[in-house]
Amino acid sequence: MAKNTIKTEEINQLLSSKKKGDLRKVVKVIANNGLSDFNSDLFQILDNYISDEKMWELNYDIIRVLGKTGYDKVVPILENICARNEEHDMITSAASMALCRIRRTDLNDVKEVQRLLGIGKFAVVDGALRSMGIDKVIPTEANINTIIDSINAFEPKIEVGYADVREGLAVAAAGWPKNDIVKMFLEGCINSGDSALAKLAKSSINKKYSDIDY
Repeated sequence: MAKNTIKTEEINQLLSSKKKGDLRKVVKVIANNGLSDFNSDLFQILDNYISDEKMWELNYDIIRVLGKTGYDKVVPILENICARNEEHDMITSAASMALCRIRRTDLNDVKEVQRLLGIGKFAVVDGALRSMGIDKVIPTEANINTIIDSINAFEPKIEVGYADVREGLAVAAAGWPKNDIVKMFLEGCINSGDSALAKLAKSSINKKYSDIDY
């Protein structure tokens, strides 16, 4: 993604704005340029607006940035969102993904993913699995098998208007050993009838990661 040239003074000016357009603009600039020095400012904005439904797009953007940079002060907010466990909600999915990214110790660690899979409805599960695909997480074979078994049993896997919940897992599988369980999972995705999921699974069978970081 192209970087935006902008001075620190301009960033601070936008951060102090009360306009959603200005705030979304500065969040994108911070994200595109990897400016983690502004994490505390973003956290404060999130804290101010987290209960404002009209600002959901801004809150979604901030949660994704803070999750990617591992800003752990946001964890209580993320926990509260996931505890509400709204079934079809982009904020909830983003919060789940951010928790997994913040709490993992390395790219083999799926403890938080497994915890959320045990308690979550559609959006929480979706976010947890997307964290694996976006960050190319490679768990132990035992944990891979356990997670696949969990998702095979999870229902519903897809609902009208939403991406298949298996997308993140299908992408993550690109870097995994292709044992029988992984092969069967990917083949199931290919034969699911969902063209987007099938495309991701075909790439993973060929050991190619797909981009779902959007």
